[in-house]
Amino acid sequence: MNEQPLVPTIDGILSGLVVEGQGYEFKALLNLDDQRGKSNFIDDVVAFLNAGPGHLIVGVHEKRGSSRASSQWRVIAMPYNAASLQSFRTT
Repeated sequence: MNEQPLVPTIDGILSGLVVEGQGYEFKALLNLDDQRGKSNFIDDVVAFLNAGPGHLIVGVHEKRGSSRASSQWRVIAMPYNAASLQSFRTT
């Protein structure tokens, strides 16, 4: 039985509760401006389709098993909305 991954929060990522490999893939940046970047993105999507449900989280850089928020966030096809962003923080 496949368990659905929990909905990630910014606090969960920063604290290390949400780590890559638990239905999550972290990317510091998503480059769709060149063929290699597009190909890498498609590879990630295909891996999720083969493995089951998951989340691709852009803006998180993982280094040696621990995650930290990237200093460079790139919003993909979504207008910036501070109220919407706050919904991802735990209270």
